[in-house]
Amino acid sequence: MTSQSKPDSAHCVFVQLLDSSQGRPIQVWHFADQTTITIGRAEDSDIAIIDQQVSRLHAKLVWQEGTWHLISLGRNGTTVNDRLVSEVELSDQAIFRLGADGPMLKFRLTKAETGRTETVTNFDPSMIAMLAIDEERKLEEVQQIADNALFKDLLEKTQEFKARREKPVGE
Repeated sequence: MTSQSKPDSAHCVFVQLLDSSQGRPIQVWHFADQTTITIGRAEDSDIAIIDQQVSRLHAKLVWQEGTWHLISLGRNGTTVNDRLVSEVELSDQAIFRLGADGPMLKFRLTKAETGRTETVTNFDPSMIAMLAIDEERKLEEVQQIADNALFKDLLEKTQEFKARREKPVGE
């Protein structure tokens, strides 16, 4: 028999969509007072993900007997640790994938640290000068392109084409 009592505020859920190449979060959903969280391609899903590996209703996160469970419902399956699952109890930081090659999600019971402070902390202000455009060099490069025979030929052909298009019919 399952208990559907609501999780307390200490059991908030965070689900992160991970970048498959680097494993970094690219989107985060937060749920506080829900006992069921739907995941799928349908617009009315709590976590809506548009991906060919994701079914309209692909999976559910369900609060049962004091723990969160992942229930797979999609035709492409759901994997945890590269193992196909139909239902599994989730622990904090569990990573699961929707479909064999579909999106990866991370289940969290605590709010994740954001990477924004890391970027700001490691930023060297002296590097801004490297981003400045050297106007003199830019003008030199533009002039080199304009003086190139291929560019001049292309410009001439473009002008001929425009002149033909602008001629009145019958001339």
